[in-house]
Amino acid sequence: MKYKVLVLDLDGTLTNSKKKITDYTKKILLNLQKKGVHIVLASGRPEYGIWPIARELELEKYGGYILAFNGGKIVECSTKKTIFERTIEYSYVQEIYEQVKDKKVALLTYESDSLITETPKDFYVEKESFINKMKIKGV
Repeated sequence: MKYKVLVLDLDGTLTNSKKKITDYTKKILLNLQKKGVHIVLASGRPEYGIWPIARELELEKYGGYILAFNGGKIVECSTKKTIFERTIEYSYVQEIYEQVKDKKVALLTYESDSLITETPKDFYVEKESFINKMKIKGV
């Protein structure tokens, strides 16, 4: 096989409008992996929100990767080890908060299987919760 790696965006590319992979696409991707192609799922989503798709495509079995947070974290699926991670320095958090708190923008962060936000009823927070199958914790 000519290609060794296939990098796929999720929302609107790999998944349809219902956030599902079609049976045809799944079949093709499983066959590619059997031929030695490694799949990388690339998304702005958090790692937690990508794992269900990774499991559906059997990336743990075939040596695929998760590229979460728009490249901020890369996980090797077979070992579940983080091989790269870059986060915002904690010292910037207060400054970011001060800049957006009066702008009617939902600020959120992730913790395990939850979204943490001051605006749990915000449309975009609820959408993020739905897409990633994460609980919302209001603070």
